[in-house]
Amino acid sequence: RTRQEAIPAIEGILGDVTVEIDNDDVIALLNNEAILKQDMLPETMSDYCGPLIFTSNVAGCRTLVSAWSGTWISLMIGTTERDIIRAKLGLPFEHEVEEE
Repeated sequence: RTRQEAIPAIEGILGDVTVEIDNDDVIALLNNEAILKQDMLPETMSDYCGPLIFTSNVAGCRTLVSAWSGTWISLMIGTTERDIIRAKLGLPFEHEVEEE
């Protein structure tokens, strides 16, 4: 699995191994919504299980996010990384959501 902090070092050589998702999908993943891999991955990858790197245009910048594909898609990033993406999207931090 690729650690999130290693992604900038390898970003230039990733090529087409990333999966592009929109901000709504990023938000759903940040909110721990259950998303089946068949609903998010391209048809050619619908049976894939293992690590993924998603890309999305967040606040005008290409953002790379580590995830895991099993039956469900889940993020493989910690609270700090989640909160950075949340801030870029104008969402409340994770601890603020938990307090509600």
